[in-house]
Amino acid sequence: MIRPMLVRLSRGCAAVGTGVLVAGLLTTAPAAASGPSTTVTVLLKAPDPARLAELADATGDNHVQRVHELDAVLPSAAAHETVRSALDAAGFTIGHQTAWTIQASAPESIVDATFGALSGLVGRARLQGVLPAIPASISAVAAAVLPATGTPPLFDQHVSNLDGPDFRNAYTPPLTSPKEGSDKNGQLTIASLQFAGWNDSDLSAYAAQPSVNVKPDPVASGQYKQLADHGSKIPAATATLDEEVDLDQEVLLSTAPHAKQRAYFDTNSSNGYVQALSQVLADVTAGQGKSADGGDPKIVALTTSWGACEDAFESEFPGDSINAVETVLEALNAAGVTIFAASGDDGVYDCATSNLHSQLARISVDYPASSPHVVAVGGTKLTPVGGIAANDGTNWAERGWTCAGTGPSLTSCTAAKGSGGSGGGESDTFAMPAYQSSGIGHDPFKTSTGEKGDFGTQPHRLVPDIAVAGDPRTGFQILTSDPKYDTCHPTLLHPCDPKTSPGTHIVGGTSMSSPLAAALFTNMLASTGATSGVGDIHGALYSAYAAKSSAFRDPTTGTNGNQADVDRHAASKAAAELPVKARAGYDTVTGLGAPLWTLLTPYVFSPKAPKAHASIVLASPHQRSRTNRVRVGWHATVPAKALVAASARVVVTRLGETKPVYVRKQAPPSGSHHFKGAPGANYVVTVTETDLAGKKTAAASQLLPVPYDDASFRLSGAWHRVKNKADLGGSQAQTASAGASATITARGRRYLLLVHTGPTYGKLAVLVGKTRVHTFDLFSASPGHKVLDVFGSKSATRKARTLTFRCTGRRGDFSSGSTVDVDGLDVLH
Repeated sequence: MIRPMLVRLSRGCAAVGTGVLVAGLLTTAPAAASGPSTTVTVLLKAPDPARLAELADATGDNHVQRVHELDAVLPSAAAHETVRSALDAAGFTIGHQTAWTIQASAPESIVDATFGALSGLVGRARLQGVLPAIPASISAVAAAVLPATGTPPLFDQHVSNLDGPDFRNAYTPPLTSPKEGSDKNGQLTIASLQFAGWNDSDLSAYAAQPSVNVKPDPVASGQYKQLADHGSKIPAATATLDEEVDLDQEVLLSTAPHAKQRAYFDTNSSNGYVQALSQVLADVTAGQGKSADGGDPKIVALTTSWGACEDAFESEFPGDSINAVETVLEALNAAGVTIFAASGDDGVYDCATSNLHSQLARISVDYPASSPHVVAVGGTKLTPVGGIAANDGTNWAERGWTCAGTGPSLTSCTAAKGSGGSGGGESDTFAMPAYQSSGIGHDPFKTSTGEKGDFGTQPHRLVPDIAVAGDPRTGFQILTSDPKYDTCHPTLLHPCDPKTSPGTHIVGGTSMSSPLAAALFTNMLASTGATSGVGDIHGALYSAYAAKSSAFRDPTTGTNGNQADVDRHAASKAAAELPVKARAGYDTVTGLGAPLWTLLTPYVFSPKAPKAHASIVLASPHQRSRTNRVRVGWHATVPAKALVAASARVVVTRLGETKPVYVRKQAPPSGSHHFKGAPGANYVVTVTETDLAGKKTAAASQLLPVPYDDASFRLSGAWHRVKNKADLGGSQAQTASAGASATITARGRRYLLLVHTGPTYGKLAVLVGKTRVHTFDLFSASPGHKVLDVFGSKSATRKARTLTFRCTGRRGDFSSGSTVDVDGLDVLH
């Protein structure tokens, strides 16, 4: 049977600080101990966030290089010692530590006296996921303190038949053999985060099914490993969320049968979430706090089918603590781990179905899918066309997983006779990252109610990035021993047969989409012989999209909500005004579309770099009032299968001066700037482009000498001005009188004179000081302009020189006159 959507990316309840703030120092005498022992986790700050961000975007490094570079930007040993010493002095017992976390235990009274208490009621009786106070003695190195108990669950419990071979077929380019993930250099590993119990015998039983036939047993062989929080055990099946774990691990096994699996189990809380993330980092780097088996440097992907309405997550991690969580995600990217997260299963209504948020019906997205460091995976309805056969490009149909309800009173997809819908929309927490603004580019839209906008210019991060199969009506058949799926009702005539457990059930949701995307991505890596991960792939995804490559199947139908609901919330500034329907190009139902993974390989591995271009010219050289107006321009060209430029660093300097005239460190990839130059000054523009993976191009530069106009010359003798729209400043100084001269003093190395030539032009003498250095014949058969290299060179001494340009009164053999003129002078420094 097809179940309504049960497997659900879950969400956390809201949290408001409720305890008494305690600002006392940890160095004071320990408080009198009372109450049961309580465990807390101190989440440390990133010592160099800017460098960490660079490493998170880096591409091309091998695993050893990544770990070495990452080590320098992890919290220091001194930071750990500061916290440990302070905790020890306050009466805490130090427990498990990773690079980013320190666990410690103490009687409840000491915890409350040190960090404040999670007690009392405020507002809707929501509790924070962090303790309210960080003492001054550790505030420089500690970002947040997370209680192990006393907080509500961070994630809620939400959760045609396709399997791994179908998925590999469907998400492979036409007429290309699907990849199973076999790597000649050894197995790669996919990690998952789990916040519920299960029976790992389910995976053994699933693998043994004739339709799956994975041998040997993945549990017994160690292909699958499960790791609990230190000192804890994997929770048993409890008729709650076991099918979430079944779905993750069985989708991974079915789709990537050669990959190893590491499932990280922890408590469903803010503490558990941070601990699980930190443990994955410890294991992939073999760093502080690594698991007893020594970790696994081949963890290339991390998938989480768990998440929270973004508003609720911020309640759990108020203030800067959410930024501290982001640094752990950045560190995982820097270590080579690509993170995938489900975008949500209730369309635009995820906050309406979150814990204690049912009254809000807020239009929102889910976290961690909304994190800029996570690949947000939406859901589609994938169906075979004419039977499943070798992929020829026509045997799969795909549309957005649709939220079926209509009407402005709709508060959830499932409440409207549907089975959920692909989560998506715009974050209200994270600014739009460069990979989206540059990768999507100018992409205007118009909603069904007539509102207009542009996806590429939204202020905040858009979700999802990609989408793959998720609709439970064409879902995945799991095998589970979760008691809530036990449909056995014993009677005297029909006794229950324990051999029927575990049973099979078809489920779906973006809880299926996220591990599916991670598995397909890992298969792609394995097909190249990769030995380690590549980290953040947003640059590759959005560059392939910007190049209009065929790397995505683009579902153009489906909806994730009701436009009237979005419009109503947008009118009160509570949501972004975005369309809820899928369409050609980017949309918030299926993102960029469904990846055909092998076509992304050139963008993931050693892509070509864009090329920077710089220009600096006189903006209005023929207008006398604006002769010295300078225009600086820059842009990038992107060759085939190259990463798109995300930003530019533009610097304009005047030679001989140290302070730049203009600096813009994060300019758009293409742009311009105007400023007023000084006559005789030399300006240099230098442009470096940064691509979507954080790599910088070679610098491009260009020099502009701002010329002296003829008005700057001291004229002696019978000169007159001739207006000409083609001249510098719109005029020239002209004479035919022998001995008439134009003089100027300027500091430089090389001097270039702008003049006219023509059939009536004669000879012009050039003097430096009192010495004649040149005589130029300005005759030409037809009128024209010419630049005369009158004196100096690049290697000449830079100094002030007086140059005189004198009409000789003589003419050449073919000229009919002795006219000369001066239009302007370039002085090169």
